[in-house]
Amino acid sequence: MKIRNTVGLLFMVIGLGSAVIGSQVKETTDWLVQAKPFILVFIICMAISATLIHWNSIRRVTYPAVICLWAWLYEHRIWTTAFSRDTYRVYKHLGKSYSRLFDSVQSAFDYYLTNVAEV
Repeated sequence: MKIRNTVGLLFMVIGLGSAVIGSQVKETTDWLVQAKPFILVFIICMAISATLIHWNSIRRVTYPAVICLWAWLYEHRIWTTAFSRDTYRVYKHLGKSYSRLFDSVQSAFDYYLTNVAEV
Protein backbone atom coordinates (compact mmCIF):
# COMPACT_ATOMS: atom_id res chain seq x y z
CA MET A 1 0.00 0.00 0.00
CA LYS A 2 2.83 2.38 0.77
CA ILE A 3 4.49 1.63 -2.55
CA ARG A 4 1.27 2.36 -4.45
CA ASN A 5 0.79 5.67 -2.61
CA THR A 6 4.43 6.62 -3.18
CA VAL A 7 4.18 5.91 -6.89
CA GLY A 8 0.88 7.82 -7.00
CA LEU A 9 2.50 10.82 -5.34
CA LEU A 10 5.41 10.57 -7.78
CA PHE A 11 2.97 10.72 -10.71
CA MET A 12 1.27 13.69 -9.05
CA VAL A 13 4.56 15.57 -8.77
CA ILE A 14 5.39 14.80 -12.40
CA GLY A 15 1.95 15.97 -13.50
CA LEU A 16 2.11 19.17 -11.49
CA GLY A 17 5.61 19.86 -12.80
CA SER A 18 4.34 19.39 -16.32
CA ALA A 19 1.48 21.81 -15.62
CA VAL A 20 3.93 24.41 -14.35
CA ILE A 21 6.15 24.00 -17.40
CA GLY A 22 3.11 24.14 -19.69
CA SER A 23 1.91 27.34 -18.08
CA GLN A 24 5.24 28.99 -18.89
CA VAL A 25 4.72 28.76 -22.65
CA LYS A 26 4.90 32.19 -24.26
CA GLU A 27 1.65 33.71 -25.43
CA THR A 28 1.67 33.38 -29.19
CA THR A 29 -0.96 32.42 -31.71
CA ASP A 30 0.07 28.76 -31.55
CA TRP A 31 0.59 28.52 -27.78
CA LEU A 32 -1.78 25.57 -27.54
CA VAL A 33 0.31 23.56 -29.99
CA GLN A 34 3.39 24.20 -27.88
CA ALA A 35 1.66 23.54 -24.55
CA LYS A 36 -0.32 20.48 -25.70
CA PRO A 37 2.31 17.85 -24.74
CA PHE A 38 2.60 19.31 -21.24
CA ILE A 39 -1.18 19.43 -20.82
CA LEU A 40 -1.50 15.80 -21.97
CA VAL A 41 1.24 14.67 -19.56
CA PHE A 42 -0.52 16.58 -16.77
CA ILE A 43 -3.91 14.97 -17.47
CA ILE A 44 -2.49 11.44 -17.83
CA CYS A 45 -0.27 11.67 -14.74
CA MET A 46 -3.06 13.09 -12.59
CA ALA A 47 -5.46 10.34 -13.72
CA ILE A 48 -2.86 7.67 -12.89
CA SER A 49 -2.14 9.34 -9.56
CA ALA A 50 -5.81 9.54 -8.58
CA THR A 51 -6.31 5.89 -9.54
CA LEU A 52 -3.29 4.69 -7.55
CA ILE A 53 -3.98 6.75 -4.44
CA HIS A 54 -7.74 6.09 -4.29
CA TRP A 55 -7.57 2.47 -5.47
CA ASN A 56 -9.80 0.96 -2.77
CA SER A 57 -12.39 3.73 -3.07
CA ILE A 58 -12.68 2.99 -6.77
CA ARG A 59 -12.89 -0.76 -6.16
CA ARG A 60 -15.55 -0.22 -3.47
CA VAL A 61 -17.89 1.10 -6.17
CA THR A 62 -16.83 -0.81 -9.28
CA TYR A 63 -16.90 -4.35 -7.84
CA PRO A 64 -20.54 -4.22 -6.71
CA ALA A 65 -21.49 -2.52 -9.99
CA VAL A 66 -19.88 -5.31 -12.00
CA ILE A 67 -21.62 -7.97 -9.88
CA CYS A 68 -24.97 -6.26 -10.49
CA LEU A 69 -24.16 -6.07 -14.21
CA TRP A 70 -23.40 -9.80 -14.33
CA ALA A 71 -26.67 -10.60 -12.57
CA TRP A 72 -28.55 -8.39 -15.02
CA LEU A 73 -26.81 -9.99 -18.00
CA TYR A 74 -27.70 -13.48 -16.74
CA GLU A 75 -31.31 -12.47 -16.06
CA HIS A 76 -31.67 -11.32 -19.68
CA ARG A 77 -29.80 -14.38 -21.01
CA ILE A 78 -27.01 -12.31 -22.53
CA TRP A 79 -24.11 -13.71 -20.50
CA THR A 80 -24.67 -17.21 -19.15
CA THR A 81 -21.52 -18.26 -17.35
CA ALA A 82 -21.28 -20.08 -14.05
CA PHE A 83 -20.23 -16.92 -12.23
CA SER A 84 -23.06 -14.85 -13.69
CA ARG A 85 -25.48 -17.63 -12.70
CA ASP A 86 -24.18 -17.46 -9.13
CA THR A 87 -24.51 -13.67 -9.04
CA TYR A 88 -28.07 -14.06 -10.30
CA ARG A 89 -28.81 -16.57 -7.54
CA VAL A 90 -27.62 -14.10 -4.91
CA TYR A 91 -29.68 -11.38 -6.61
CA LYS A 92 -32.72 -13.64 -6.55
CA HIS A 93 -32.07 -14.58 -2.91
CA LEU A 94 -32.03 -10.88 -1.99
CA GLY A 95 -35.52 -10.37 -3.39
CA LYS A 96 -34.51 -9.35 -6.91
CA SER A 97 -33.23 -6.01 -5.70
CA TYR A 98 -30.12 -4.59 -7.32
CA SER A 99 -29.71 -2.07 -4.52
CA ARG A 100 -29.62 -4.87 -1.91
CA LEU A 101 -27.16 -6.82 -4.06
CA PHE A 102 -24.99 -3.73 -4.46
CA ASP A 103 -25.09 -3.00 -0.73
CA SER A 104 -24.34 -6.60 0.27
CA VAL A 105 -21.35 -6.84 -2.09
CA GLN A 106 -20.13 -3.46 -0.90
CA SER A 107 -20.39 -4.49 2.75
CA ALA A 108 -18.55 -7.73 1.95
CA PHE A 109 -15.81 -5.68 0.29
CA ASP A 110 -15.64 -3.41 3.35
CA TYR A 111 -15.32 -6.50 5.55
CA TYR A 112 -12.53 -7.73 3.29
CA LEU A 113 -10.69 -4.41 3.59
CA THR A 114 -10.94 -4.26 7.37
CA ASN A 115 -10.03 -7.89 8.08
CA VAL A 116 -7.50 -8.71 5.39
CA ALA A 117 -4.25 -6.81 5.67
CA GLU A 118 -3.40 -5.27 2.33
CA VAL A 119 0.16 -5.45 1.12
